[in-house]
Amino acid sequence: MTIAGSSAAITTITATAGGTDTFVLGNTSPAAVVINGFVAGTDKLTGANGLHDYAQTTSGIDMWFNDGTHVVLAGVQGAAAAQVMSSTTNPPITVYSGQTVTTQPGFTDTVTMVGSTTLTTNGNDTVNAGTGSDTIKVNAGNVLVNGSATGTLSFIEAGSGTATLNLKGGTTTAKLGAGTGIVNIAGTTAITCGTGTDIFNLVKGMPIGSDNVIWNFAVGTDHLHLSGYGTGTSAVAWIANGTAGVSLALTDGTHVGLVGVHTTTLSQLFA
Repeated sequence: MTIAGSSAAITTITATAGGTDTFVLGNTSPAAVVINGFVAGTDKLTGANGLHDYAQTTSGIDMWFNDGTHVVLAGVQGAAAAQVMSSTTNPPITVYSGQTVTTQPGFTDTVTMVGSTTLTTNGNDTVNAGTGSDTIKVNAGNVLVNGSATGTLSFIEAGSGTATLNLKGGTTTAKLGAGTGIVNIAGTTAITCGTGTDIFNLVKGMPIGSDNVIWNFAVGTDHLHLSGYGTGTSAVAWIANGTAGVSLALTDGTHVGLVGVHTTTLSQLFA
Protein backbone atom coordinates (compact mmCIF):
# COMPACT_ATOMS: atom_id res chain seq x y z
CA MET A 1 0.00 0.00 0.00
CA THR A 2 1.48 3.33 -1.06
CA ILE A 3 0.92 6.40 1.12
CA ALA A 4 0.86 9.72 -0.73
CA GLY A 5 -0.42 12.18 1.82
CA SER A 6 0.55 15.73 2.75
CA SER A 7 1.02 17.73 5.92
CA ALA A 8 -2.14 19.68 5.14
CA ALA A 9 -4.32 16.81 6.33
CA ILE A 10 -3.85 13.65 8.35
CA THR A 11 -4.11 10.45 6.33
CA THR A 12 -5.64 7.61 8.37
CA ILE A 13 -5.16 4.02 7.22
CA THR A 14 -6.26 0.71 8.73
CA ALA A 15 -4.13 -2.39 8.28
CA THR A 16 -5.71 -5.61 7.05
CA ALA A 17 -6.77 -7.77 10.00
CA GLY A 18 -4.86 -11.05 9.96
CA GLY A 19 -2.92 -10.04 6.85
CA THR A 20 0.60 -8.90 6.08
CA ASP A 21 0.78 -5.30 4.93
CA THR A 22 3.68 -3.19 3.70
CA PHE A 23 3.08 0.55 3.84
CA VAL A 24 5.24 2.50 1.39
CA LEU A 25 5.80 6.20 2.06
CA GLY A 26 5.55 7.45 -1.51
CA ASN A 27 4.77 11.06 -0.65
CA THR A 28 6.76 13.84 -2.33
CA SER A 29 6.19 16.32 0.50
CA PRO A 30 5.98 15.91 4.30
CA ALA A 31 2.96 13.83 5.27
CA ALA A 32 1.05 13.17 8.48
CA VAL A 33 -0.13 9.56 8.70
CA VAL A 34 -1.94 7.48 11.31
CA ILE A 35 -2.00 3.69 10.82
CA ASN A 36 -4.52 1.69 12.84
CA GLY A 37 -4.25 -2.06 13.38
CA PHE A 38 -0.52 -2.22 12.53
CA VAL A 39 1.06 -5.46 13.82
CA ALA A 40 4.78 -5.07 14.56
CA GLY A 41 6.83 -7.95 13.19
CA THR A 42 4.17 -8.75 10.59
CA ASP A 43 3.30 -5.48 8.94
CA LYS A 44 6.13 -3.28 7.66
CA LEU A 45 6.79 0.34 6.80
CA THR A 46 9.19 1.49 4.10
CA GLY A 47 10.15 4.77 2.50
CA ALA A 48 12.78 6.74 0.61
CA ASN A 49 13.56 9.00 3.57
CA GLY A 50 15.63 8.02 6.58
CA LEU A 51 14.08 7.47 9.99
CA HIS A 52 14.92 10.49 12.16
CA ASP A 53 13.27 9.63 15.46
CA TYR A 54 11.31 6.76 16.96
CA ALA A 55 9.51 7.07 20.28
CA GLN A 56 7.05 5.08 22.36
CA THR A 57 4.03 7.07 23.56
CA THR A 58 0.87 6.12 25.42
CA SER A 59 -1.06 6.17 22.14
CA GLY A 60 1.41 4.15 20.05
CA ILE A 61 4.69 4.59 18.18
CA ASP A 62 5.69 8.09 17.03
CA MET A 63 7.97 8.16 13.96
CA TRP A 64 9.58 11.12 12.18
CA PHE A 65 11.36 10.84 8.82
CA ASN A 66 14.06 12.87 7.10
CA ASP A 67 11.61 14.89 4.98
CA GLY A 68 9.44 15.85 7.96
CA THR A 69 6.87 13.07 7.51
CA HIS A 70 5.21 12.05 10.78
CA VAL A 71 3.78 8.55 11.18
CA VAL A 72 1.83 7.27 14.19
CA LEU A 73 1.34 3.53 14.61
CA ALA A 74 -1.74 3.72 16.77
CA GLY A 75 -1.91 1.31 19.69
CA VAL A 76 1.48 -0.32 19.03
CA GLN A 77 3.41 -0.83 22.26
CA GLY A 78 6.90 -2.13 23.02
CA ALA A 79 8.07 -2.66 19.43
CA ALA A 80 11.61 -1.85 18.34
CA ALA A 81 12.16 0.06 15.11
CA ALA A 82 13.67 -3.05 13.50
CA GLN A 83 10.28 -4.80 13.97
CA VAL A 84 8.48 -2.01 12.16
CA MET A 85 10.71 -0.99 9.25
CA SER A 86 11.17 -3.23 6.21
CA SER A 87 14.95 -2.64 6.22
CA THR A 88 17.49 -1.86 8.92
CA THR A 89 19.63 0.04 6.40
CA ASN A 90 18.25 3.55 6.33
CA PRO A 91 18.44 5.96 3.43
CA PRO A 92 20.89 8.79 4.23
CA ILE A 93 19.78 11.14 6.99
CA THR A 94 20.47 14.88 7.11
CA VAL A 95 20.28 16.64 10.46
CA TYR A 96 19.76 20.39 10.15
CA SER A 97 20.75 23.18 12.50
CA GLY A 98 18.82 23.09 15.78
CA GLN A 99 17.58 19.53 15.30
CA THR A 100 18.06 16.62 17.72
CA VAL A 101 18.04 13.17 16.13
CA THR A 102 18.40 9.61 17.48
CA THR A 103 19.37 6.60 15.35
CA GLN A 104 17.95 3.20 16.18
CA PRO A 105 19.49 -0.04 17.57
CA GLY A 106 20.18 -2.61 14.88
CA PHE A 107 20.18 -0.04 12.07
CA THR A 108 22.97 1.12 9.77
CA ASP A 109 22.75 4.85 9.15
CA THR A 110 24.74 7.50 7.33
CA VAL A 111 24.09 10.85 8.95
CA THR A 112 25.20 14.26 7.70
CA MET A 113 25.09 17.12 10.20
CA VAL A 114 24.43 20.62 8.82
CA GLY A 115 24.83 23.62 11.09
CA SER A 116 24.77 23.13 14.86
CA THR A 117 23.06 19.84 15.68
CA THR A 118 22.74 17.06 18.26
CA LEU A 119 22.84 13.36 17.40
CA THR A 120 22.49 10.23 19.54
CA THR A 121 23.55 7.00 17.83
CA ASN A 122 22.48 3.47 18.73
CA GLY A 123 23.38 1.52 15.59
CA ASN A 124 26.39 0.99 13.34
CA ASP A 125 26.53 4.50 11.98
CA THR A 126 28.69 6.78 9.85
CA VAL A 127 28.43 10.43 10.82
CA ASN A 128 29.65 13.38 8.76
CA ALA A 129 30.08 16.30 11.15
CA GLY A 130 29.28 19.84 10.02
CA THR A 131 30.95 23.22 10.25
CA GLY A 132 28.85 24.36 13.22
CA SER A 133 28.85 23.15 16.82
CA ASP A 134 27.87 19.47 16.79
CA THR A 135 27.27 17.08 19.68
CA ILE A 136 27.42 13.31 19.12
CA LYS A 137 26.55 10.84 21.87
CA VAL A 138 27.02 7.12 21.25
CA ASN A 139 24.82 4.82 23.33
CA ALA A 140 25.53 1.58 21.45
CA GLY A 141 26.94 0.16 18.24
CA ASN A 142 30.03 1.10 16.26
CA VAL A 143 30.43 4.62 14.93
CA LEU A 144 32.67 6.31 12.37
CA VAL A 145 32.78 10.09 12.63
CA ASN A 146 34.21 12.13 9.77
CA GLY A 147 35.12 15.49 11.21
CA SER A 148 34.93 18.93 9.65
CA ALA A 149 37.85 21.22 8.83
CA THR A 150 36.37 24.14 10.78
CA GLY A 151 33.61 22.92 13.09
CA THR A 152 33.41 22.35 16.84
CA LEU A 153 32.70 18.75 17.82
CA SER A 154 31.71 17.33 21.19
CA PHE A 155 31.84 13.53 21.19
CA ILE A 156 30.73 11.23 24.04
CA GLU A 157 31.05 7.44 23.79
CA ALA A 158 28.81 5.84 26.40
CA GLY A 159 28.77 2.33 24.91
CA SER A 160 31.23 -0.49 24.33
CA GLY A 161 31.46 -0.43 20.54
CA THR A 162 34.33 0.80 18.37
CA ALA A 163 34.54 4.55 17.91
CA THR A 164 36.62 5.92 15.03
CA LEU A 165 37.14 9.67 14.87
CA ASN A 166 38.53 10.74 11.51
CA LEU A 167 39.19 14.37 12.37
CA LYS A 168 39.94 16.98 9.70
CA GLY A 169 40.54 20.10 11.80
CA GLY A 170 38.47 22.43 13.94
CA THR A 171 38.13 21.88 17.69
CA THR A 172 37.21 18.52 19.20
CA THR A 173 36.38 17.50 22.75
CA ALA A 174 35.92 13.76 23.08
CA LYS A 175 35.29 11.20 25.80
CA LEU A 176 35.94 7.64 24.67
CA GLY A 177 34.17 4.57 26.08
CA ALA A 178 34.66 0.92 26.96
CA GLY A 179 35.34 -0.23 23.40
CA THR A 180 38.24 0.45 21.07
CA GLY A 181 38.83 4.10 20.24
CA ILE A 182 40.71 5.14 17.10
CA VAL A 183 41.39 8.85 16.74
CA ASN A 184 43.04 10.39 13.69
CA ILE A 185 44.10 13.66 15.30
CA ALA A 186 43.67 16.98 13.52
CA GLY A 187 42.96 20.51 14.62
CA THR A 188 42.85 21.17 18.36
CA THR A 189 41.79 18.24 20.51
CA ALA A 190 41.02 17.50 24.15
CA ILE A 191 40.37 13.78 24.55
CA THR A 192 39.66 11.59 27.57
CA CYS A 193 40.51 7.92 27.08
CA GLY A 194 38.00 5.24 27.99
CA THR A 195 38.50 1.84 29.56
CA GLY A 196 39.12 0.17 26.20
CA THR A 197 42.21 0.30 24.00
CA ASP A 198 42.65 3.70 22.40
CA ILE A 199 44.94 4.52 19.47
CA PHE A 200 45.85 8.09 18.51
CA ASN A 201 47.15 8.46 14.97
CA LEU A 202 49.41 11.41 14.16
CA VAL A 203 49.50 11.59 10.36
CA LYS A 204 52.09 13.77 8.66
CA GLY A 205 50.50 16.43 6.47
CA MET A 206 47.26 16.63 8.44
CA PRO A 207 46.41 20.03 9.95
CA ILE A 208 47.33 19.04 13.50
CA GLY A 209 47.31 21.95 15.92
CA SER A 210 49.93 22.76 18.50
CA ASP A 211 47.58 22.11 21.43
CA ASN A 212 46.42 18.49 21.80
CA VAL A 213 45.77 17.10 25.27
CA ILE A 214 44.90 13.53 26.23
CA TRP A 215 43.63 12.52 29.68
CA ASN A 216 43.50 9.03 31.26
CA PHE A 217 46.09 7.67 28.81
CA ALA A 218 46.92 4.14 30.06
CA VAL A 219 50.56 3.29 29.43
CA GLY A 220 50.83 -0.16 27.88
CA THR A 221 47.18 -0.15 26.75
CA ASP A 222 46.72 3.11 24.86
CA HIS A 223 49.23 4.21 22.23
CA LEU A 224 50.29 7.03 19.96
CA HIS A 225 51.04 6.06 16.37
CA LEU A 226 53.07 7.98 13.79
CA SER A 227 52.22 7.72 10.09
CA GLY A 228 54.28 9.23 7.28
CA TYR A 229 56.97 10.59 9.60
CA GLY A 230 59.66 8.09 8.78
CA THR A 231 61.14 5.22 10.74
CA GLY A 232 60.07 4.50 14.30
CA THR A 233 59.89 7.53 16.57
CA SER A 234 62.59 9.54 14.80
CA ALA A 235 60.08 12.38 14.28
CA VAL A 236 59.86 13.04 18.03
CA ALA A 237 61.86 16.25 18.46
CA TRP A 238 61.67 16.28 22.25
CA ILE A 239 59.81 14.81 25.21
CA ALA A 240 59.64 16.21 28.74
CA ASN A 241 58.14 15.04 32.00
CA GLY A 242 56.48 17.76 34.04
CA THR A 243 54.23 18.05 37.07
CA ALA A 244 51.04 17.62 35.04
CA GLY A 245 52.42 14.88 32.81
CA VAL A 246 54.42 14.27 29.66
CA SER A 247 54.69 16.75 26.81
CA LEU A 248 56.17 15.88 23.46
CA ALA A 249 56.68 17.59 20.13
CA LEU A 250 57.27 16.30 16.64
CA THR A 251 59.67 17.78 14.09
CA ASP A 252 56.80 19.53 12.27
CA GLY A 253 55.64 21.38 15.41
CA THR A 254 52.83 19.00 16.40
CA HIS A 255 52.47 18.98 20.19
CA VAL A 256 50.77 16.41 22.41
CA GLY A 257 50.32 16.43 26.17
CA LEU A 258 49.55 13.27 28.14
CA VAL A 259 48.09 14.36 31.46
CA GLY A 260 49.03 12.13 34.39
CA VAL A 261 51.63 10.15 32.41
CA HIS A 262 55.18 10.35 33.73
CA THR A 263 57.29 8.14 31.49
CA THR A 264 59.53 9.48 28.74
CA THR A 265 60.27 6.01 27.33
CA LEU A 266 58.99 6.33 23.77
CA SER A 267 58.46 2.58 23.31
CA GLN A 268 55.89 2.70 26.11
CA LEU A 269 53.94 5.49 24.45
CA PHE A 270 54.17 4.69 20.75
CA ALA A 271 53.18 1.61 18.77
